[in-house]
Amino acid sequence: MASSASCQERRPARYGSTTTRRRERTGSFATEAGWTPADIDDAVIEGPGTLLEVLAEVTDLFAPKPPRQPGRIVMPDVRWLFYRVCREVVAKLDLRLTVVRLTERPMAVDGLVVDQSPRPLAKARRARGLTIYVWHPPTPVAGRR
Repeated sequence: MASSASCQERRPARYGSTTTRRRERTGSFATEAGWTPADIDDAVIEGPGTLLEVLAEVTDLFAPKPPRQPGRIVMPDVRWLFYRVCREVVAKLDLRLTVVRLTERPMAVDGLVVDQSPRPLAKARRARGLTIYVWHPPTPVAGRR
């Protein structure tokens, strides 16, 4: 229990000494025109992670960026695919999917895509997305045979 109390005492003292030292020397940060050489020395001395963090930021600025996805793409032909397979294809292309169910009371089975908009192989904007029309077998009515 004594060790946890000493850890609690050390954290505020370390944090308070760093911030107090800056406030005593520089005053309000809003009234400062810029950093003085003493401030830069303190920033480098404060922790070994600060220099590494700055280098990581600079590396991120000059690192190659992933290629940008085109705004217009050729729409895939997903007709006559089951819904789950169609959803996987659309997810790989990073398209937004809108589903229109054609059966009023469908069975709890995977539906079949019977039509789509925009048409297959048409060029369309990625943001527009893809609308598919899904048919399910109807749920059998209890009274009919």
